[in-house]
Amino acid sequence: MGEAPETGHSPPLDWPGRLWLDGRTPVQVGDFTGQAEAGRGPMSKAEIPVFHNPAMTGSRTRSVLLLDQCLREDWLTKPGAKIRVLDGLAASAIRSRRWLSEIPTESAERLRVTAIDADATALAWARANHQSHPPGLSDEVDAEFPMHERGLRILQGDLRARVLEAGWQWVDLDPFGPPTPFLDTVLQGLARVAVVDVTATDTAALCGAAADSARRRYGTMAVVDDLRHDTAMRVLLGHVASVAARHDRAIEPLMAIFDDHHVRVSIIARKSKQEASSFAENIGWRIHNPSSDEVAIGVARGLHPAGESDEPQLSVLIPWDTAPGNSFTGRISGPLWTGPLGKPEVYAEMTAERAVELCALDDKRDGDLVKRLEIPDSTIRDSQRLAAKAVRGLAEVAEVIDLPCTYPVDMVASLYSDITGPPSPTTLAEKLREKGWRAAKDFIAVPAVRTNAPWDVVIATVREIAPTK
Repeated sequence: MGEAPETGHSPPLDWPGRLWLDGRTPVQVGDFTGQAEAGRGPMSKAEIPVFHNPAMTGSRTRSVLLLDQCLREDWLTKPGAKIRVLDGLAASAIRSRRWLSEIPTESAERLRVTAIDADATALAWARANHQSHPPGLSDEVDAEFPMHERGLRILQGDLRARVLEAGWQWVDLDPFGPPTPFLDTVLQGLARVAVVDVTATDTAALCGAAADSARRRYGTMAVVDDLRHDTAMRVLLGHVASVAARHDRAIEPLMAIFDDHHVRVSIIARKSKQEASSFAENIGWRIHNPSSDEVAIGVARGLHPAGESDEPQLSVLIPWDTAPGNSFTGRISGPLWTGPLGKPEVYAEMTAERAVELCALDDKRDGDLVKRLEIPDSTIRDSQRLAAKAVRGLAEVAEVIDLPCTYPVDMVASLYSDITGPPSPTTLAEKLREKGWRAAKDFIAVPAVRTNAPWDVVIATVREIAPTK
């Protein structure tokens, strides 16, 4: 268990609560249902004094991998330079602590992490956790980063006020609910080049199921079908891009994920009036059940593969300047992002081997921790399983993530009466690759294939491998 921290700060009420491992980082949490338990976590913040959501463990694992890659490849600074990182709405600050504990020490020493939250109780738990289970980093004095302990500074306040105090190079925005109330100020508080991670848990709005919320928060609409997960990621990216453009910033997606109850997008934002002015080049619409003329618009603008089929298709992306009229009623999603969902080299790094190496317990490397906390072998195995699960399917889609078209196989099969069942997405992707096309099983939450194969090729291949009459 976590001992009382040996500092001038008093431990929070009910300390140490329960012990939990998020990744391979110990965290004491309140003794409440939904805390030190695997699953979806607490249903609301009102249920507990400090909000810690175990269901976001996978998201935090991917965050560790992404920040580690940024440091290794020097996306934002010269080699070896410090990076100003902001964990906004930090709650228990477990994301901050995982960055500092799980990223290799040489890279983690470059981090100057500030965790901000308005809740004094949450910050008391965050501080006590950091002191009871500190990362193996130096505690050297840094005049440019005052009041920190081993790379972490904990501040109380409103994110929207404190984010403007420095030019942040990495900002994590993970609210309980929509990110829209915070985006404007967060994007104003960035350095000239910065990474921003944005989480949204209002998936019903992003998918189109909550139409009023979608219009009010994002200014969008969406059709609810098996393309809804791809649509939700594109709606959020499109909204972030439009807000960034208002502040003379252009975005480049690094990674987008739809994971059960939340959507998360990671982008690089660059200060550039010229690039920001052309942001609409990557904004457009998704037309569901398109006509051949509508498909031709997408093909002409490079948003849909050319083909020779006049058979019904699932959808087509079209540009912003081909604004829909009344004929699109009930068939339109958008406005949304029509560009790539991420960078292939980022997805390629999201491997199970790397996730386990950084974010799972190892009884040799972490032997002292395992012994001190009396961690059983089953927990070590669970941490390795959960680390691998957090990145499942991501590396496999790396080589096609730039492609605009994904085909949910259930929807493909439903269009034609002679196809009596959906094909295996893995088999379909393999067959398309054999024919010379780029294709991979997609990572969205329904079985799908992302490919640049024309529709006539896709349907012919489905008929080769799927049950037919």
